[in-house]
Amino acid sequence: MNNRNKTGDVKKIKNKTNKRSAKSLATNFLALAVILVLTDASETYAVEREGGISVGGYGSVRYEYLTQGNKSISTFTLRRIVPTFSATVKERLRFYTELEFERFGLLELVEELTPYQGGLRAKTEIEGTHGSEIKLEQMWGEFEIARALRFRVGGILPPVGRFNILHDDDIWEPARRPLSVRDATVLPDKTAWMEIGAGFNGNFDLGETLLGYEAYVLNGVTLEHDFELYVIGGHERKIDDTTTVKYNQAKLEAVIKPRFGNARLDTKKEKALAGRIFVAPALGYELGFSGYFGRYTPSFLVPANLWTAAIDFKAEPISAFDFEGEYAFTQFTKLSTVIQDIISKSFHKTGTTIFYQSSTGTAVIVPTGIVSEIKVKELSLADTKQGGWVLFRFKFFPSFLQGTVFDFDGESQFILFDRPEYVSYKNTIVALDFKDGNITREQKADISQFRNTVGIAYRPVKTFVFSISYEFTTLLSGPRYIHTSGNENQHAILFGFAFGL
Repeated sequence: MNNRNKTGDVKKIKNKTNKRSAKSLATNFLALAVILVLTDASETYAVEREGGISVGGYGSVRYEYLTQGNKSISTFTLRRIVPTFSATVKERLRFYTELEFERFGLLELVEELTPYQGGLRAKTEIEGTHGSEIKLEQMWGEFEIARALRFRVGGILPPVGRFNILHDDDIWEPARRPLSVRDATVLPDKTAWMEIGAGFNGNFDLGETLLGYEAYVLNGVTLEHDFELYVIGGHERKIDDTTTVKYNQAKLEAVIKPRFGNARLDTKKEKALAGRIFVAPALGYELGFSGYFGRYTPSFLVPANLWTAAIDFKAEPISAFDFEGEYAFTQFTKLSTVIQDIISKSFHKTGTTIFYQSSTGTAVIVPTGIVSEIKVKELSLADTKQGGWVLFRFKFFPSFLQGTVFDFDGESQFILFDRPEYVSYKNTIVALDFKDGNITREQKADISQFRNTVGIAYRPVKTFVFSISYEFTTLLSGPRYIHTSGNENQHAILFGFAFGL
């Protein structure tokens, strides 16, 4: 049995009553009293067999045909495969982890140190498929003091909004995650976003209403950089009146973007806070409020904070129809000051390339610049970000398919779905020029996008879903080159398959 973490999905079983000696009862009297105050002593969470290890997973594959103006894309994508491992060491001690392989096909590293012409040659060779990523998505241990008080520590999903804590592919019918949590995220980092930290979670009954919470102290999102190395061919340089060389230019870019906190060292030396409370007044209904606050600059930069507030909801007015969604607002404070501080601490260095192919076929050495740049990741830094989504579902199963190959013991469903979404960025950094450590041009833009996805899905069982959908995306405001649309609308047909085990 896979025991994936689902907030608000409460299973209960009768608690076992064990005979204890008088000495044991006296020793544990205080702990028992606390538990009795916080929860019903006759009920607790459903747990796996003590000492048992459960292996599960989820994943998805997508085909998309996308058009934008005269451009088109036709491709299959392995979205992700995520093995999950969980264990209940004792009844109230749990461990859980997920390891994500996203668009993963190959990653190979070869390192050699060999003799070479009287000296040594060091060689590093990296092979991989485009876009491959391996990521630790969760890894935590939990001690349940009581139903309303569980201590959790490790790699935790910050409970900001609904999607980050309920991101498993088999839960959702659309074959692409919402804009506001992924490609144009309004959260501090894109889903699934993990942080190293510790805190408490739990829930309890208040009459017929279920109340719950999560609250954690985390390393927190911080500005990081990725190095991107390019070799650009086709350049020519005239050395003298008789010699012209063709050469490749090396270009090194440091791309700055927010990223989940370091798993080794908190470079900010300040912690972030994240939390969510929810109320479920009846089965099928839930309303949640969540937030995040923390410094996003490393300690060697000017201090600046970011904060997020979010609301999420789910409602099932009838068994055949439900809807759920979320909306979030994020602010990066003092963003222009932070960027200026980064620029003032940066430098431009000139190197020497050692090989060019001349027009005469002779190898020559020509000094030249290695072009280095600092860039801000597209759609990553803005003064404010806001947006969200709503997913509507209508569930049915045609009577003429009952008893056919499409009917799995009455579990099967067809689902019509529609997911409108909206994202808005204010004062987004889209271009920077600097000289001698000072910004000479800082271009910002307000960007807003709308997307709607409508389709039909077939679930032979609850955790298998096949879907086909039409996706329409338009740029309401912003520069033409924004990747999702430009001033030309984007259309896509998506075929998806997702599973959970």
